[in-house]
Parts: sequence; structure tokens; C-alpha cells
Amino acid sequence: MNRLSKILLGVLLSLPILIVVVGQIFDQRLHVPLPPADTVEVVWPDQGWTPDDWQWFYHASQGGSMELPIPYDWMLSFEQPTIPLWPFAEAESLMDPVYLSRFGFLPNARRSYDAEGLSVGWEAPAGLSRLTDDRLNNPDQLPVGFVKTLQYPDRRFNDGEGRVIPEVMGFTCAVCHTGQLNVNGTGIRVEGGSAMVDLGKFRTATGYAMALTYYLPLRFRRFATRVLGEGHTRTERSELKRQMRDLITRGRTLEAVFGERGIYPTTEGFSRLDAVGRIGNFVLGEQISLANLSVADAPVNFPAIWDTPWFDWVQYNASFKLPIVRNAGEAMGVFAAVNFDDFDDPDSLFQSSLDLGNLYEMEALIRGTEPYAGLRAPEWPEDILDPVDREAAARGEELYVENCQGCHRPPLTRPDELLADSLWVTDEGRRYLITEKKEVHDVGTDPAAATNMAERTARLGRLGEIALGVPADATLPFVDALGAMIQAVVEKKYDSLGLSDSLRAVFSGERSGAAAQALLVYKARPLNGVWATPPYLHNGSVQNVYQLLAPEEERDSTFWLGTKEYDPDVLGYVSGPVDGGFVFDTGIPGNSNKGHNFTGGPDSWLQGGGIVGRALTHQERMDLIEFLKAMPAVPGGG
Repeated sequence: MNRLSKILLGVLLSLPILIVVVGQIFDQRLHVPLPPADTVEVVWPDQGWTPDDWQWFYHASQGGSMELPIPYDWMLSFEQPTIPLWPFAEAESLMDPVYLSRFGFLPNARRSYDAEGLSVGWEAPAGLSRLTDDRLNNPDQLPVGFVKTLQYPDRRFNDGEGRVIPEVMGFTCAVCHTGQLNVNGTGIRVEGGSAMVDLGKFRTATGYAMALTYYLPLRFRRFATRVLGEGHTRTERSELKRQMRDLITRGRTLEAVFGERGIYPTTEGFSRLDAVGRIGNFVLGEQISLANLSVADAPVNFPAIWDTPWFDWVQYNASFKLPIVRNAGEAMGVFAAVNFDDFDDPDSLFQSSLDLGNLYEMEALIRGTEPYAGLRAPEWPEDILDPVDREAAARGEELYVENCQGCHRPPLTRPDELLADSLWVTDEGRRYLITEKKEVHDVGTDPAAATNMAERTARLGRLGEIALGVPADATLPFVDALGAMIQAVVEKKYDSLGLSDSLRAVFSGERSGAAAQALLVYKARPLNGVWATPPYLHNGSVQNVYQLLAPEEERDSTFWLGTKEYDPDVLGYVSGPVDGGFVFDTGIPGNSNKGHNFTGGPDSWLQGGGIVGRALTHQERMDLIEFLKAMPAVPGGG
């Protein structure tokens, strides 16, 4: 064998090793650290919903997509963003339920769906009906809150180049507002609770998965076969790759803008999102004018949603009242398609992919026919967790009245006090609980979520002239600009569906007065079910109730998030490092764990300056915890 032959043989023998080494280096650069998957048996406490109710809530579309509208069949066909040890091998599916559970998403296996089990007493007009097809049987085993969003006749999703996407992967509110607490191999599902998901990690993993698909020829060929079928042509495959390239370019351009302007400086991590900031940036910024992008550095913990339709104002900063504005704004924030730019065709302006039928029914399902008759808070499951110490709970009730009732209203163990007319307001024939709104200075917690919304402004250009009659160059308060755009989109949908005035009022929520406001306050809600909603404070900066009842200096300045394992003694997730989790640093702007401080004397909840109650001993904190466990889901229950 001559020298050249020996060299060629050596190259051929070492090539597989080189491919493996390069592949693993590439794999490490794209690595998304994730916690291990949960292995639990899930149970559902009685919260007033049937299995068909929550199944529908999990997978009924609101009309949204992902930030880049990714075709549904693409998402099902992507492989995980990893390179197997042998680079030519096929990686596991991106949408594998076990893999997605590591982002915190809750698996939901296929089950039957009874369309008759969800009536809330309204007749849908033509063109507006609840989805009852096989999507709600979840044939693709999507996690909770993932949906298939179909095309709508009055607005189509496209890939940025005008090419129609017939079906896209989307989210519904269940993805953020369905919780689970794991204890000794049992997963306690909490409908309407706080999800332990990391949407940022999932965005990153999806982007990596698309990039690997585009750049690795064999992976792209496998992808094309899944999407186009075995008999697809080279021309079809080339067109598919061109569509993917355009979508990747669109995403990179947007990320570059975000990076240059420092739009999202605070990592949200598990269990949090700067929802209002992101909604504003998508609706007013990405869809209307990039000049309206604003720094969003105030992530909040996903709030519980039981009882909220019966509050006078909702959101942490009491910013929304009209249900349709709140819900349509949320759907637009999870990337519903809206026509904000066809000024030459007024009939098409403000057309959208919103599914108002589903939005209305979600609200009705959560609300019920009267307070505490819809989705209820979960009650402490004594058959799974520790039995309640009733003597300690009785002592804790007195402590609650002394230290908590001034803001969080009388406990549900005292229905006569809670349901007193002085605490409720009647609006269009319905009673709503008047929630306490505390000035940011008084409660002392991180002010960013409230101040960002109150201080933000936007310009709507010609849309402002059309929707509000203001000059195109007018600078508007953020809440006015966003509210006007939401209302215009809703009214256009009402028009396209031909809804009567009476049905429009029903769908809007039958409330009077302003739909939204931006005050420097935080709202306090009743604490039924609070044991099931860690971490605490509006920004999730305190990991358990025991620390929430402690002085500021006793709270952990850093802690881990990413596990669903629950500690029933302190009402929070277990402490300690979480492989692939998120380290919450309270020293970062937007993450402060200050305020809501128990360090004062008698009647100190009136004091302000961050002091909300008197100093509590260890035993008093434990007694209060025991009372919160014993809190019923409805007034006088238990």
C-alpha cells in the first residue's frame, strides 16, 4: 500500500470519530439544561369542574399561535435539539410528552370528549360555535395548553412572506394557569393554578430544533418526508426549505432588535412571565410599530384564576375590568393574527383570528352562574397531604383576622362578614367583590410591574385616528393605546359574526365604566387555595408561605425553581438545587423580595411603608399556615 493510500485509509477510518466529536461539540453549544421528567400518578381534587370541562379548557383554541407562526405539522415533525452519539441517527421528537414535561408542561394523554357536557346556556349564532371535533380528543397527545389553531376566513396566518399557513401550533391560557404539586409520587393537578413552566427555555429549544433541521441535510430530509409525505418532489422539498429559511430569518431579525434595545433584560425562568409587557410589545410593537417596543423587566408569577371573574378588578395591579378586553388581550398576546395595516381596505382592518366563542365560554366556565359556583379553589387534600391540625388552625384564624383580613378580606370561614354588602359592588345586576388596592409604597413589594404599565406610552399612527380620533403622532398612555386596539379588534369580530347588541353585551361581560386603568397599586385577593400557588408575591420572589410571613431579612435571597415537588409544612416547593432549573436572584431588578413585611406592632397593617402585619413567632407562622390549609373553597364550606 503506497503512502497516499495509507493517508486516505486513515482519513476514512477517522472520519466517523471526527463526525462524532464535532457533533457533540455542536450539541453542547445548543444544549438546553432541563430538570428531569416527573414520574407521578395524577389526581384531580374537586374544583367544580368535570373531566370534560378541563379537557376542553386544555385544548380549545383562542385563535393564537407561537410568536413566529410555526405550522402545526412542522412542530410535530421537529426532532429534539440534540445530536445523537451517532450523528446520522434520528433524535427523539420535539413534541414527545416526556421531553416537554421537562419544561414543566403537563402531559395530557388522549381521552374521550363529550361535547354535550359543557353547556353554559347560550346558543351560538352562525359562524360562532364551540369546537367539538377530534382536536379536543387530543389525538397528538399535546400537553396541557397546547392547541391546533386553524385558519379563519377573515385573517390568515402567514410566514412573513405572505404564504398561508393552514394550521399553526398555539397556546391557550391553560398552559400558564394549570398547576401541579407533586408529593411522594402523586401529582395533585390544580386547575386554574400557577404553572411551573419555563416558556423561555421552550422558545430556545424550538429555535434550536428548527435550526438543526435546516442546516443538517439528513435531518431536513427526514423532516420533509414527515411533512410532505414519502412521494414528495425535490421542488416541494426546496420550497419547504425556503419557507423555513424565511421564518428563521424573521426570527433572527426580531431577536436582534430585542437584543440591541435590551427589551427583555430579566430572565423570567420557571413559573413567571412579564405577560403585560410582552402583550404590549407584540401587539403595539411587533404588529404596529417597533418604536412602541418597551423594556419588559417585571416578570410576574402566573396568578391563580379561580373566583377572578367575580372581582371588581383583576390582574396584580388591578388594571383590567371588562372581561372581553382582558381575555382578548391575553389571546392577542399569545400571538393571534390581526390585520393592523390594510388601510386601503377598511373592511379588512382589525380582522383577526380571535375565537370569541371559546373566549366567552372559558370565562363562563371559570365564572359559573354566581360567585364561587364556577371554578373553585382546591381544598387541602388530607388524604394525600398531612391532616389539618384543627386547634392550630383555630389559632391561625384569629391571627388571620388580626394581620391579613384588612387587605385580603374576611376569610371564607366567616361568610357573613365576607358576603356583607359593604364589601361588594353591584354592576349590571351582578355582585363583584371589592378587592383592596394597596399603594405600591404601602405594600412595599417590587414596584416594576405597576410602574412599567403606568409610565409606558405608545403611538398608534393612523390606527389612532381611526380607533380613537386622535392625531397620528399623538403619544398615548399605554393602557389607552392597548385598550383601544383590543376593543377595535373585538368590535370587528362582532361585526363579522353579525352579533346583536344584546349578545355583544353578554360576550363583553356586561360591566359598566372604564375597561382598564393603570394605577400604582397592587391588588389583594382572598386567600382560599393560596397553599396551592407557590411561589409568592406578585413576582414569585418568595418561595413559600413560611418565608412570606417572616421579616424580609429571613427570606432567601436566591433559590431554585423548576421542580414541582411540594413541601406541605411550609406551603411551597422543596428547597435545594434543581438540575436544569432556574436560580431566582432577588437582587436583580424586577425580582425584589422586599415588602409585605411582618415586623410591626399591633394594627401595623395600617402602617404602610412595606409593613403589613406585626412580627410573628415561629409558632404563630405555623398556626397561620395551618389555617390557610383549612380554608374552604366556598364561603362557609369546610
